[in-house]
Amino acid sequence: MYFVESACEASLACSTCHVIVDPDYFSKLEEPKEEEEDMLDLAPALTPTSRLGCQIILDKRLEGIKFGMELLSVGRLCRHAVYQMLKKNSRHALIRMNEKKLIHLSSTKRHGDYEWHDPKSEDEVVNVTYVNRDGSETKIRGKIGDNVMYLAHRYEIEIEGACEASLACSTCHVIVDPDYFSKLEEPKEEEEDMLDLAPALTPTSRLGCQIILDKHLEGIKVTLPPITRNFYVDGHKPTPH
Repeated sequence: MYFVESACEASLACSTCHVIVDPDYFSKLEEPKEEEEDMLDLAPALTPTSRLGCQIILDKRLEGIKFGMELLSVGRLCRHAVYQMLKKNSRHALIRMNEKKLIHLSSTKRHGDYEWHDPKSEDEVVNVTYVNRDGSETKIRGKIGDNVMYLAHRYEIEIEGACEASLACSTCHVIVDPDYFSKLEEPKEEEEDMLDLAPALTPTSRLGCQIILDKHLEGIKVTLPPITRNFYVDGHKPTPH
């Protein structure tokens, strides 16, 4: 069995079936549609002969065609495997995956109002570290029940949130420290769909709007990716509510 994923079922809404075509055959393929080009722009490990496997239809001219799998796979099957390994405290397995280059709709609380209230006692405190895009760290005293994205908005940390936590974009994408990734609830399908479209994806990527703080997450560290893609308003920056 060969694992070429296809999260969008060939609807040209993701890049998870990205393959690398042998140069001898690349020129024999039909020109890609604009929609395919758009999805390829989001694919990691892109090469000059990259195509989406769902758009390649075999004919006699392609007799003997050869494909290579992308070296960096960031589809949901891979993230699920990483989640399961970390559940078993197998950080070594994650490190080896990186070396080889393999790689809930939870309800939010009042659109960020909750995060503007300080903890009522030390028992409620959950400390969070945000690693900004310039590498600097911002340490925040959050509390049980805080949403990681809305908490960032309160302190003017540049985590976007174009869809207001409705699971319709990936602009609140964060990279979770491996020590905490397995402590999170597994993502629901809607979150997985959006993560499949996020640039700069990693095996421990999650959407910040779906991470709700509890005591198990004390000391959690999340890193902002180098880029995000806003599907709605390019250049939009989050405004605290």
